Amino acid sequence: MLVSPEELEKEIEALVAEHGKDLERHLSRGKLCLPEHLVGEVINDALLVIVDKRRRGHTLNNARSYLFAVARNAAIDRLRTLYAAGIPDQRVTVDQRNGYDMLANAEVSYDLRNAIKRLPRRQQQVIELRYLRDFSVEETARILSVAKGTVGPTTTAALHRLKQIMTEHGGTWEEPLR
Repeated sequence: MLVSPEELEKEIEALVAEHGKDLERHLSRGKLCLPEHLVGEVINDALLVIVDKRRRGHTLNNARSYLFAVARNAAIDRLRTLYAAGIPDQRVTVDQRNGYDMLANAEVSYDLRNAIKRLPRRQQQVIELRYLRDFSVEETARILSVAKGTVGPTTTAALHRLKQIMTEHGGTWEEPLR
């Protein structure tokens, strides 16, 4: 059944009022860890998808779950666009609120942060996405626009190189749990 523009506007306003703050928190502080300037854009993208679905007569059984899933996909699409150029722009890797980069905010030793910075860019990206942002192999592949089968070998090579760098420079190394 089609909804009127007025009903749709009220529905979207209610959805934002009920779940907007949770979604904003999820996108900025959760594993996506989006910078502030992208959070609003991703939420708008997600709401536009919901509006389009509702205009075409679709009903949403669990609007919150659908909103969060659509926002997650929109966030991954935004990150993929930024990573496609090789490495995201400074606003993605630097947290706008406190000026520290993600590696500095993560519970990672000083030696390991420096070792990660010595990796080739693609390996840095994979380590960031897989271990610092906790994305799955599939999500990492989607963000970096590479085949899913590329993520595993890139991760293995990055971890091998990190181990080499750490042991060469007297740092300690513990195998990551995955």
